[in-house]
Amino acid sequence: TPEYIAEDSSPPLRRICIAFIVLETLTIIAYFASRWIKKPTGYASMPFLMVGGYICCVGIAILSFLICEVGGGGHHIVTIPEYVLIRRFKIDKAVEWAYVPAVTFPKMAILLLYMKLFTQHRRALRYICYATATVIMLVLLYGLVSPAFSCRPFAFNWNKKIPGGTCINILVSYRWVSFPNIITDLVLMALCMPAIYKVQLPLITKISLFATFALGSGGIVTSIIRFVEFFRNDIFTDHTFNGTNSLIWTTIEPGVYFIAAALLTMRPLFRWFVKGVTMPSYLQKLTASWTS
Repeated sequence: TPEYIAEDSSPPLRRICIAFIVLETLTIIAYFASRWIKKPTGYASMPFLMVGGYICCVGIAILSFLICEVGGGGHHIVTIPEYVLIRRFKIDKAVEWAYVPAVTFPKMAILLLYMKLFTQHRRALRYICYATATVIMLVLLYGLVSPAFSCRPFAFNWNKKIPGGTCINILVSYRWVSFPNIITDLVLMALCMPAIYKVQLPLITKISLFATFALGSGGIVTSIIRFVEFFRNDIFTDHTFNGTNSLIWTTIEPGVYFIAAALLTMRPLFRWFVKGVTMPSYLQKLTASWTS
């Protein structure tokens, strides 16, 4: 029917892509502005991790937007010409390669920061961090290798007419690749929250610290939503139409990790911003405890 042909589920995805491109660009600018105001000590690799995360996160947002623009994203698959579908499947493959690095870079930056703050004199916590980093890197290895061998021959990813072509169960891979993110986030939360609780500090300072480091695990919410979304929706029954919600959360999840990793290091910028600003006394105490 004309209504079925005109149906389009892509507008929310388009808006999310544009919003996260803007947010992530502002975040990387603010991150380096904070480093310029006060150069941090230790872990010189963190800026490289943040730049890598920015490139991958923005790359996913751009690719997802291109899926809507030139890959038939949002329309029912039976209404899309074959050459457009081929273009769509090629962009999907690029998203596969970008997704795991986009999550890995900011998570490693968060982990390095936690190691610096919480494991200086705690050997057990340091070993937990090493184990968590190992899991993250193994997932990265899987995310880089799996897309190359998910279909044989490789062109079968977008050309299903090749005789004898086979693929693994790609939907299962899409579903479970984000599950380790949930586990490692829980480990990071278990790493920092008890340490903050045991520190002898005023209550308002503890609250500000809990809020600060909860940001570092903020990606767990989006990881869970993405994980559930892939189980709730069988995207391959109508890939181009049903896949937009999954792409929304594939764009949001690494973006949230990236923003959280940057916010954890932005106290110098925040301190510079609120300097001289008149505010109620309780807000002054809260901001002073957070920026100290």
